[in-house]
Amino acid sequence: MTELQKQIIKLFKQGLNKTQIILDGVCMGHFHQPATMERVNGPQIINGSLKGPDEYSLQFGAALPACQVLFGVSKNYAKTFEFPLWLEEKKEPTRWDIYIPDVWADLKI
Repeated sequence: MTELQKQIIKLFKQGLNKTQIILDGVCMGHFHQPATMERVNGPQIINGSLKGPDEYSLQFGAALPACQVLFGVSKNYAKTFEFPLWLEEKKEPTRWDIYIPDVWADLKI
C-alpha cells in the first residue's frame, strides 16, 4: 500500500469517528492499485482502476492493469470471499489451455 493510500484512509477514518457511524467494512474505489486490509473492525477493500495505468499512476509506481475486486458478503460476515478481476484482455493463451482430442483415434501415445 502506498503512502498516499494510507493518508486517504486515515482521513476517512477521522471523518467516520466524528460521526459515530459503525461500519462492518469499507470499500473504496479508483485507486490504481487494489489492496485489502483485514482489520478488527472489518475489512477495508480498495478497488483498482477501471482504466488501468496512466501518467498519474506511473508517478507513484502503482501502474497495474485495470482491476476490480469482486467480493461477497453475508448476514453474519462482512466479507466471505474475494477475487481480483483483471479487466485487460489476454492476447495469448494461458498455460492452462489443454488440447483434448475430439476422437480418441487422434490421440497419439
